[in-house]
Amino acid sequence: MPDIPQLFQNQWGAKSADLGHVHVFAQPQSDEVPRTPWLFQPGAVTVANLTNLHTKIDQFFVRVLDKYPDEMSCRRQCSGCCHQSLSLTGVEMARVVSAVDRLDNDTRMRLRNRLTQKLTPDVCPLLEDDLCIIYDDRPTICRSHGVPIHVTDNTGRVVRDVCPLNFSGGGNLNNIPGDFVLDIDRINQILGVIQHLAAQSGEVPTARLAMRDVLAARLTTVE
Repeated sequence: MPDIPQLFQNQWGAKSADLGHVHVFAQPQSDEVPRTPWLFQPGAVTVANLTNLHTKIDQFFVRVLDKYPDEMSCRRQCSGCCHQSLSLTGVEMARVVSAVDRLDNDTRMRLRNRLTQKLTPDVCPLLEDDLCIIYDDRPTICRSHGVPIHVTDNTGRVVRDVCPLNFSGGGNLNNIPGDFVLDIDRINQILGVIQHLAAQSGEVPTARLAMRDVLAARLTTVE
């Protein structure tokens, strides 16, 4: 099993070391952290691991924005990338469910109505007035989308890609230094290790989960 701190070092290098390592096998500060008492029970170490991954992606995103402000169209209420149905790993679904549990009753009711009515099945149900209602707890894919990435395609080639609204639709991607191109394969590897460890200890389901289905079931359960 790969070592998560080493995976982080390989992706972000020594310059990001001050952001801290992922705390795999570290002792939690307390015996237990608040848990979602339904289907998902991520422990303190799992929560710390996922939070650190998300923090590092956010830091990377800000660095790209600062370097290329004229090439990035990402902004408040730009929700083009939210028009899709997501399936998530158990650890990320756990964070989404926990965030939904903390919403006020009115917001939860509107979310439930969107899930029940299915008027816009291709739009993320967590989108309201073009804003994410759980923005601070959004999944990895929502944090990484927009910046230049390199990823292994179906033929085994490593290719660069970016949101079509950014960097002139990707026309000048080859001119971007590698330090500003996110390694999605590495991100997926880190997330996969976090998921594997959590599933192995029985904290979350093993399979990927359709977000709409899980949220609909959750809101039906608690209402």
